[in-house]
Amino acid sequence: MKPLHTRSAVSRADLLRIRAEHGVQALELAAAALGYERRAAPQAVVASADAIVTPIAFGLASVGPPPLPESPAVLPTARFFHVTEHRQSEPSPEQSAPDGVPDWVAAGPALSEDRSPLPGSVRLPAAPALTRWSRLWPFLRRALGQSMVSQQPDLQRLVERLTRGEALPRIPRQRRHGWSSRIALLVDYPSRTQTFHADFNQLCGALEKRHGSLGLERRILVGEPGRQPLVRRPLRGATERWQMPATTTPLLILSDLGLLDNAPETQLGWKRFAARLRSAACPALVLCPVPAALHPRSVQRSVEIVEWDRHSLLRRPPADALSAQAATARSAAAVDRLLGLLAPALFVEPPLLRALRHLLPAGEADVLAEAMLWQHPDVIAGAQGVQLAGKAALTRHEKTFAGLAPDVQGAAVALILAHHAGLPESVRRREILACKRLAPQAVAADVWRETEDWLHAFARTALQRPQALALQQCVRRHVDRQSAEVFAADDVQAALWALAQRARVARGEAVELPAGVRPEQVRFFLDPPSERRPIACTLRQRGAELCLEALDAKVGGWPPAGSPYTDLTLVDGGVFVRVRRLPTASSPAADGASVYLAAGALPHRVAVLTREVERVELHAPHLALTV
Repeated sequence: MKPLHTRSAVSRADLLRIRAEHGVQALELAAAALGYERRAAPQAVVASADAIVTPIAFGLASVGPPPLPESPAVLPTARFFHVTEHRQSEPSPEQSAPDGVPDWVAAGPALSEDRSPLPGSVRLPAAPALTRWSRLWPFLRRALGQSMVSQQPDLQRLVERLTRGEALPRIPRQRRHGWSSRIALLVDYPSRTQTFHADFNQLCGALEKRHGSLGLERRILVGEPGRQPLVRRPLRGATERWQMPATTTPLLILSDLGLLDNAPETQLGWKRFAARLRSAACPALVLCPVPAALHPRSVQRSVEIVEWDRHSLLRRPPADALSAQAATARSAAAVDRLLGLLAPALFVEPPLLRALRHLLPAGEADVLAEAMLWQHPDVIAGAQGVQLAGKAALTRHEKTFAGLAPDVQGAAVALILAHHAGLPESVRRREILACKRLAPQAVAADVWRETEDWLHAFARTALQRPQALALQQCVRRHVDRQSAEVFAADDVQAALWALAQRARVARGEAVELPAGVRPEQVRFFLDPPSERRPIACTLRQRGAELCLEALDAKVGGWPPAGSPYTDLTLVDGGVFVRVRRLPTASSPAADGASVYLAAGALPHRVAVLTREVERVELHAPHLALTV
């Protein structure tokens, strides 16, 4: 029999049928009889501009023998998803309240206002000074004073002259050291020294009280000094050129000398200004809230610089003092401990930050630590204080707080609660919640019971007043500071989390539950029960996506494409979805977090049916469906 050599008579499908029925050996014989021959695979050739390689296809013997594909050792099994469980029920007609209403929702009243203590009913701690006034005033009196004749007679000189028989045209008076009749005061208020602005103001006010306003020339520096600084008078906006004081008028400068600014031109401007003061023979003293090890020698040669801090010697540092690099490293280490100390507080103002720093040894946490913390990337600095920025920073520094000694934790909690005793209740109670979680032994039992009652009332108020914008913002701020463990362990905290997600649910977003939170904890609070109505839906697969759509949905007037799975009715306002995955070689079987899909925002993509997916579960109080 003559072999067939036309493609119309024999096709590759005939060869596949022979291979499937009789095996590879029969395929070899049939292919040879039909005119096919095996040929070697073409060698790979690098394409260039001079030659173009055309791949050779599987063809007849006249063109070349066809290559046979290698069969895999294990053929992948096809997987098809289908509904294995679908149970649905109707709510009971005599049921008056929605399912899942916690008992505490109706167990007490809501909050009528965010109460604050009456003015004068609490006594707040005094703001700690950078240096004790008992040490600072004698130093300033010497530096800014002069010798003068007092009204007291000098009895010793008087007796000596009388015993010698001298004539007394006037009675000798005692000389004493007092404030100079004129004092110039130059204050620098850049944003980088905001934590020290209250210290600057307090010193200026106390100096005016002790010296008197007459003869005290106070000016505020505008911008950087340079050779010709611009200044303004207090409580005035107009700027003017700064006038050099007389050589008999001492000058006090309150500034960081640009040392907290990374810009070299700022420090260069202060260097030029100091050189100008030296040329004019102006007696200048700088109180600088920066460690003495960082004071630039170029400026020290022109003016006297004194470190302004609790352990300062109020004089130039000795020769064996720390280097600038070592002082900066020490302050950076203190910043990490300070961030841990302030972790329970919602925000920290400068007096509280100073008090927390004083909990640490003076040799470990100096004044530079305050300034570095104010500019730290883990905090957000505002006009009144700082707060930790973001959940990651909060979690990291809460771990630092948890690692502190119990007595240090108790002292930090006491300072936070004392400094914030005059704030609204929403701030004080939320801080007590954080303190109880991080340091349970630091919160008294009666205070904690009152805080628990307030938390229940806070959640009830947020549930009853969804249109109160300020209240809902307070709920979101509170939720943003909590961890998944807090929500899983406390039903009220979980309810607050759910209330904070209502805006997302209303927009039709899929809301993923925090790890450990059960659907029954939050279902009642995610969707308003008053807006729930039965919605007929269908579950269908489109490509690799499993979608939940309204039963009467149409696209361009036509029913939507895809493979239908089943029809269902949502009567609980929404449905929870959990995707369970198969174990792999790299990880054991893992279940995805429950996701809430609102019924009023269809369609939803329920899941992506990849090879790792074992099953998809949809559940609600009156629905149980498994794919």
